[in-house]
Amino acid sequence: MKCKKINILIFVSIMGLFAVTSCEKYLDVKPDSTISTPQTLKDLRAMLDNESRINQTYPGLLEVGTDDYYLNFDQITSQYQLYQDFYFWKRELINSGTSSWQASFGTILVANVVLESLEKIISSDISLKTELSGEAHFVRGLCYYYLALVYCQTYKHGKENNQLGLPIRLGSDSNVKVQRSSLEKTFEFIIAELKLARELLPEQVAVKTRPSKAAASAALAKVYLYMQDYQNAEKMALEVYDKSNVLLDFNKLDIQSNRPFPALHDEMIYLAYSVENAELLNEDDLNISPELYNLYEENDLRKEVYFKDKGDGAKGFKGNYASNFSSYFAGMAMDEIYLILAECHTRRGRRSDGLIFLKELLTKRYQNGEYQLPDFTTDTQALKYILQERRKELIFRGVRWSDLKRLNLDKEFETRLSREVDDGTHVQTIYLEPNDSRYVYPIPESVIVLGGIEQNTR
Repeated sequence: MKCKKINILIFVSIMGLFAVTSCEKYLDVKPDSTISTPQTLKDLRAMLDNESRINQTYPGLLEVGTDDYYLNFDQITSQYQLYQDFYFWKRELINSGTSSWQASFGTILVANVVLESLEKIISSDISLKTELSGEAHFVRGLCYYYLALVYCQTYKHGKENNQLGLPIRLGSDSNVKVQRSSLEKTFEFIIAELKLARELLPEQVAVKTRPSKAAASAALAKVYLYMQDYQNAEKMALEVYDKSNVLLDFNKLDIQSNRPFPALHDEMIYLAYSVENAELLNEDDLNISPELYNLYEENDLRKEVYFKDKGDGAKGFKGNYASNFSSYFAGMAMDEIYLILAECHTRRGRRSDGLIFLKELLTKRYQNGEYQLPDFTTDTQALKYILQERRKELIFRGVRWSDLKRLNLDKEFETRLSREVDDGTHVQTIYLEPNDSRYVYPIPESVIVLGGIEQNTR
């Protein structure tokens, strides 16, 4: 990676900027003003090419509460109490944890430093300045989106959305306290950031750890879908599709491999992932929900690409899309674009067009010549099928939690989640009802106390 070439001065600068000077500092991240600041565009490029800071800091909490996996009694009771509380959707937590909040705001800090520095650095390389600005806005917008999925209530299309949003920090001075904006203002900011990134970013990038114009359009499609703005979600997804619609053919993958996906493969648009909560979401420990596993037909290659037999009757997960040991893939890829197009076309009264996109995708997921699209008599039937395929395709891709939140707004598609606690003598079932306040995680207490911002209600 290019960040290996950073000279000692810049390396110290970046480490100083990322250092957490104290757990009691506002937002848990604060740059050290005594450390040298970036002086050149090369320095800024090095900061944005730091994969460990830019590409892998997405909140692990986004997958912890989903129904795609389970842990048995011994597995879950061996975890830290905080992880057990997260897993069982406890209303009262011993502590709220800081890693998801801290990591994401650390990345936002980098974006803010880059944008501030671009205003000061004099350079004739306008193209690079434009690209760096686009990357910083993209990273900042995407981080705020994932934070909103974890720490905010569900956005409701056509409503006021005056519930609590996020503190929008536009500068690197963390001594400046920023209160929480409304949910509406938070999503306005996210959309504005990604739109600006879309204007500034280049069509082609050297590596997929950097965002392209297509990555910004894909991110906008994801955000609009969550906001139930299906017209704009479709528009952005089509923009991506028209530029490139490459799909992996699962018939050509080594389905017996423990890492069946090639690194940085052609279907991937932008690489981002989470390394948080790896203890809880460890591939060697977690068990795939039997309800989910049984949705895959025998001639569906995803059944072998995604899952492995653990030898105890349970199924494990091996289909890490980033082809690494991350908790989940948080980036953009063409398969999700196809699913967004299928859903949006169907929701907007063009079922046959939507099913064309779905069939094109699933033909690459089944054994050659084996996929047959079912017949549907209503849009609702087709939509339920599309949403089921979305869940099957995008497992551990950071979308299940957001899908549960948005789909729970419609009684036709709401889901009641459950966890079982079986200690060998007694079985207890714990439920998470649709639209429960526990779909919103508490903000770290240190941020609440020192930042003077309002806590979420659990």
